Parts: sequence; C-alpha cells; structure tokens
Amino acid sequence: MVSMEKIITRVTETRWSKLYISTASLQCIIIIVLQSVICYQNSTQTSFLPESNHTKTKEMTIAVAAFDRLSRIKWENVSFIGFQLWFVGMAFDATVYQNTAEILALAILNVLCAVLGALEVVDGYKWMRLLAETSFSTIPLSIARDIEIALSIVIMLFACAMCYLSFAMSRQFGWNIYKKIGADIQIQRKYLT
Repeated sequence: MVSMEKIITRVTETRWSKLYISTASLQCIIIIVLQSVICYQNSTQTSFLPESNHTKTKEMTIAVAAFDRLSRIKWENVSFIGFQLWFVGMAFDATVYQNTAEILALAILNVLCAVLGALEVVDGYKWMRLLAETSFSTIPLSIARDIEIALSIVIMLFACAMCYLSFAMSRQFGWNIYKKIGADIQIQRKYLT
C-alpha cells in the first residue's frame, strides 16, 4: 500500500517529476474544460435538429443524420474526458512507482490522443458542410468546430511536452535505480530480468 507521504515524496523528488505531474494535471484540466464546452455545443446543435424524418427531403435526411451523429458525439466527448482523468491518474502511478514502461506508454497514448483530436475536427467539418446545405442553424456546431481546432493544437502541444518529459523521467528513473544498486553489471542484469 502506498502512503500519501510516498506519493508526495516521489512527485516532488526532482524538477522533472514536478514538471511531469504538473503538465499532466494541467493537460487534464484544460482538455476537460474544452471537451465540456464542445459537448455542450454539440448538444445544443441537436436541439435545433429533428429526431426523425417524416418527410423524405434531402434537407430532412441530412438533419436527421446530423442529429444521430451529434447525439453519439457527446458520448465520445465524455469518453475523452474520462480518458484524461485516467491519464492523470496513471501519470501519478507511473511517477510514484517509477515505472519507465508506463511513462513511455503514456507518452504514446498522448500522441494517439492528439490524432483523435484531429479526427474530431475532420468530423466537425463534415457535418458543418452538410448542414450548410440546409436551413438549420449551425452556430453551436461552428463554435464547437473552432474549439475542436484549438483542442487539437493544445493536445499536440501537450503531447510534445509529455514526450520530452517522459524521456527526462525515464532517465531520472534509470539514475535512481543506478544509485540504489550501483555499477555492478550482474546486479543490474537481475533488475532487468
């Protein structure tokens, strides 16, 4: 069982661990706020659209398809928020247990998260283009699209920062292990296997 004292000690052990946890926490807060606003705007957009298509016009077909997609997108937004909470929890875990593999895996997951953020923008453009052919208002969707662009940029910046910090943390963890076990190659091999 890990104690609060151990968590505080490991998180504040070096400037790299402080930066890593601070960056992960800041990323979590910023992305949750942006995703929440996007989710709200997408939900607002669905209130302007019909749920079902009683008339088979092109405009109504597009509007119903948009309603269906935007209704599902809000759950993707919620999943993205959940991922950020999980991510910051795992960042604390990797730091406390000085787990290099976990740190590097989180860096890779953060890059994948940036790719998914970019896909959000592409999907937003698609529905903006389709709904522009109808008479329905697209103001909330337009706001969501602009925030999605900002979100993609923010995620990419955080992904780059977290990759660099992950590299620095893995070096720090290696140094910590070296200080504990020394330069003996045989003992180091036991730790590696």
